Amino acid sequence: MIIKRIKEPGLLSAKKYCLSKQNIFLFTGRKIKILDYDFNCIKIVEGLKNVYSGQVSLDQKSMLLISIENRFYLLSLDNFTLQCYVIKSPFNDNLEGKGCFSKDSKKILIPVQKENEIKSELREFDNPEISRYRTVFTGPFWIIHIQYIIEEDKYLMIASNRQNDSWYLIWLNEYYKVAGQYKIEQFDDAVMGIFVDTLHKKISLFGAEKNISCNYYGKIAENDLNISMRTQTIPNKLSKSGEQFVDELWKNINEPEKQFIEEFCKDFGLDNLSAPEYIRCACFAKDNLMILGTSIGLIVYDYCKKTILGQYDIDYGVDQVDTLPNGKIIVSNMSSVKLFEIS
Repeated sequence: MIIKRIKEPGLLSAKKYCLSKQNIFLFTGRKIKILDYDFNCIKIVEGLKNVYSGQVSLDQKSMLLISIENRFYLLSLDNFTLQCYVIKSPFNDNLEGKGCFSKDSKKILIPVQKENEIKSELREFDNPEISRYRTVFTGPFWIIHIQYIIEEDKYLMIASNRQNDSWYLIWLNEYYKVAGQYKIEQFDDAVMGIFVDTLHKKISLFGAEKNISCNYYGKIAENDLNISMRTQTIPNKLSKSGEQFVDELWKNINEPEKQFIEEFCKDFGLDNLSAPEYIRCACFAKDNLMILGTSIGLIVYDYCKKTILGQYDIDYGVDQVDTLPNGKIIVSNMSSVKLFEIS
């Protein structure tokens, strides 16, 4: 299978993206560029600070923009007015892009936490009056993910309990009461990515050393993504511009210094550094295909046959991947947004 990069000028300067039914939202940190699916620019919204993630409400009228700092924004998609809310002390640790809309789009749910304390509380903010909030969930958990699952009519939180160093699935009903709290089996790694497969009712957690799939009750399920991964050699992952930069530096170093550096690297095993590939994200495509974003690049994977059909290396890997309505693949990392097609 062939994976081909498509150069799309409309994606230039973007670091991350978000999709709605009608638009592509591109994030630079300080502004959002709103495109239609023909990549025409509809609107540019400025005045943001360190915003790289967002989501559109189910009624398609509002957009939640969550900074990596202690603030979030609410953008009206009717008139593009922008509101900002700063989380006050003591629960003013960085939000890291976590949050979601309620099922009726009238509320916003944001996990907040104190600095130097790995424990969260879940707050509900009004939409559009975001200055009003109430705390709807507390416990010994550090919440790293929350989303509304339409098919279950519940909110899914993934959280760590530092009292027993375990990961949990926590389901909340529409009134934010706990409808289920389940320890995730056989996973003690850092969570690098999450994929919720509502079709098969599975949740995949991607760690730095392993990944697992569990059912909605935290029980280990067949891991359809337990595939053989590669090892990347760090020096070979430089882009052309990076190689040129290193070459220029090397030219300006005298021979004795070069010899010392080479011997030092060899003695300490730094001449051939490597790191295992791991999955960061995933999405479904056509014909039982899945697109996996990894620390090295893209993998096209046959979900039913459990075979790798194609691979494409990308500098800095991939931490976000989706299929567009036209079948093309959009990906991002914190350096760029790119477009691909598979055939």
